[in-house]
Amino acid sequence: MDLTLSLSMLAIVFATIGLVWHRQPQQVKLTGLIVSACIFLSLLNPADRNWSSQSGILSLFVSASAFLSILSQQPRQQAAHSIASIVMLCSFSLAYLDERTVQPMRAISLALLLITLIFLAVSRGKTKSIANCTAVFFSIAFLCFAASFLASGIVKSILILVVAAVFLPLLPFHAGFVGSLSCLPGTVRAFGAFVLPCLGWQIIATNLMPFPDPIVSTVIALSICGGLLSTIRAIAQIDIDQTFASVGTILFSLAWLNFVAKSGSAEATGWYVVSVALALNGLLLCTYHLRDKYGDNLRDNLPGLDQTMPRLSLVFRLLIMACAGFPPFALFVMTMSMMLTSNQVYIPIWIVLISMICSLLLVSVMQQLLFGKRRADLIYEDIRKGDVVALAILILLLFTSGAIPYTFDSVRKPEGAYRGSAIPPLPTKSMQVPVSLTGGDSTLC
Repeated sequence: MDLTLSLSMLAIVFATIGLVWHRQPQQVKLTGLIVSACIFLSLLNPADRNWSSQSGILSLFVSASAFLSILSQQPRQQAAHSIASIVMLCSFSLAYLDERTVQPMRAISLALLLITLIFLAVSRGKTKSIANCTAVFFSIAFLCFAASFLASGIVKSILILVVAAVFLPLLPFHAGFVGSLSCLPGTVRAFGAFVLPCLGWQIIATNLMPFPDPIVSTVIALSICGGLLSTIRAIAQIDIDQTFASVGTILFSLAWLNFVAKSGSAEATGWYVVSVALALNGLLLCTYHLRDKYGDNLRDNLPGLDQTMPRLSLVFRLLIMACAGFPPFALFVMTMSMMLTSNQVYIPIWIVLISMICSLLLVSVMQQLLFGKRRADLIYEDIRKGDVVALAILILLLFTSGAIPYTFDSVRKPEGAYRGSAIPPLPTKSMQVPVSLTGGDSTLC
């Protein structure tokens, strides 16, 4: 049996036990850390070179993000459910990302991941109305994913595009991503901020590259309009997590534009997506520590953190800089790579404009939280040193991940863009080869 599949089954068993063992969250957290650490270390097996491929590095990042999200989760009453959900989502993601997993299991893994997200959103629907909208969008993705195995031609392309647009947000599916980052419990939303865009990139890379000509102009228009609408939404948002999620949709619109316009390196654009997702993951882990102690309304009720919470304010500054695209973080490197490799004149101009807007929005949030007038009626409690470790590791990843595309030749030039796809790719004019839709490996012969 494949190692990744075995680890995924082990993680699912742990998640089931965690749901039953919910009255002892500290033990569930410790066990979750051990399981996620073992998964990460097993993926670093020197005898297995899969970790030097695009999907292999994504698997490493997903397992690392799961470990850091569990480490940041406070052992409260409902912590066991959040930890079990993270481990379950991680296991499904790894099973889908592993190109050696047989095709039916990859498809089943992605379907189970969508079902898990729908269940998590519905279970929160009683307290937040946006959760219902999130459940609807992920249900649409599930139906389109199932229908893609029965369709062909341009219909198949559109169905796959919808699935990718829910994971890597594209207008009109922004609400699903924003909702998942604001309604999921605990640190699940922080883990979702990383894993969803990464899976979206993997779906695009294995099924839609290059994009079919009939849908190119439509996606370009949707990405530009989506960036503008997300800017308005981010300015009007009150909830800080929804603000960060809206900023993420603005930045992801650049990735869609670069993917579809066939401008520059698709791999550089993909690692740009990973950099944005990693920065969002860190920002949501920071806000989780604040929400856990002071409630959801942070922007208006919790100013003046610079002097009262020095550890958190330092980490928050660095993460804002990383998400805003300042050097020397990975997002700056990937943004410059997209601009320098672009063969379209309007792409660099649009990148500069969107980056400036996002920087202003993020700096505005930072000023409001860190440098406002502190409240005398609140007891400010800084994050513990153990929580700083998780955020420090994440910042280190943001420093170093910019070099990944230039380190591994297999990442810059993957062997077979369509190999191991969970959704069989569309044949082009240059390769009219029948592809099996059921069972077996979907690799083109």
